[in-house]
Amino acid sequence: NQRLPAIEMDGSGFVHLVYTSDWHDGVSGDDEIYVESSFDGGAVWWSGGRITFFAGLSTTPAITLNLRGTFEVAWSDSRDGPMGVYYESLPVSRRVSHQSGASDRPSVVVDSAGTSHIIWTDEREGFRAVYFARYDKNGKPTGAGKRLTDPNDDPLGPVIAVGPDNVVYIAYARWTSDWNYLLWGKKSLDGGSTWVNLPVPPLYIYTSDYTSPVDRAIPIDIAVTWTNEIHLAFTWFDDTSYLRMQQQESLIHARSSNGGGTWSWTWPYMETYAYPGYDHYNKVRFPKVAK
Repeated sequence: NQRLPAIEMDGSGFVHLVYTSDWHDGVSGDDEIYVESSFDGGAVWWSGGRITFFAGLSTTPAITLNLRGTFEVAWSDSRDGPMGVYYESLPVSRRVSHQSGASDRPSVVVDSAGTSHIIWTDEREGFRAVYFARYDKNGKPTGAGKRLTDPNDDPLGPVIAVGPDNVVYIAYARWTSDWNYLLWGKKSLDGGSTWVNLPVPPLYIYTSDYTSPVDRAIPIDIAVTWTNEIHLAFTWFDDTSYLRMQQQESLIHARSSNGGGTWSWTWPYMETYAYPGYDHYNKVRFPKVAK
C-alpha cells in the first residue's frame, strides 16, 4: 500500500520521490517512509530503501533539495505518542513540532541561502493551526515554531514554496462556513519573520437549492519557477447536494506571474458526477508539482 508521494527535482535533472508504505520486505506493518531516485528523467528508478525505522507510524512525507545537492525530508511520526513532525537534513535529525497535541502534514523548502522553511498543522493550543519554523544551512533553528493562522481557520493541507528572490509563499484550505474549505494564502518578504495575505483564486459555486457555496478547495502543492511564476495544484470538491445526488472532484492548476496579484487557472482533469443515490464517487487527489 504505497501512497502520499512527494517529488523533487534537482538542478541536474535528477528526480527524487518519497512516499509512505506499510509493506516491508514482503511483510505488512506500520507505515514507514521510503525514497526512490531517477537519474534519467524517470525512465529507470533506483530504490534508496526505507528511511524511517521507528515504533509507530511514519507518514505524510515532504521533500526538498538543499545547497549541497542532497535531499531533506520532513514527515509526521507517532514514535512519542501523538503524531509529531520530524525533519532530517543529514547529519541532523530532530522533532520540529511541540510535544503536546497532534502535528501532521509537513511541507518543506530550502531558499538560496540554504535556510530550510517548514510548515505543518499543529493542535498544541487545542485547535488546528498552521505553524512555521526555519533552520539555517547547518541545521540550527533560527526561531521557535510560529503560528500563522487564526483559531477559527481549522486549516488543511498547507504547502510552502520559495522564489528565486527568497520570497516565501504558503497556501492552505481555510474553514469559512457551511462546511466550506476555500483557498487561502500568505507570503513573507523577510524569510518568514512577517507575513501578509496572498490573494488566491476564489472558487465559489452557488447552487439552485442552497444560497451559500458548498465547495471545498484543498491545496495540494505549490511551486515557484526561476522566473517567479507561482504554480498551485489542488483538488476542488463540489458537493452540490447534501443528499449526495451530485458530487465531483476536479484537479485544478492555478498560475500567477505577478506575485499572486492575479491568477489564471485550468482544469486539466475533471471527474464525472456519481450516479444519483450512490454513496461514493471517484476521487482526484494528491497531485504533486516538482519545484
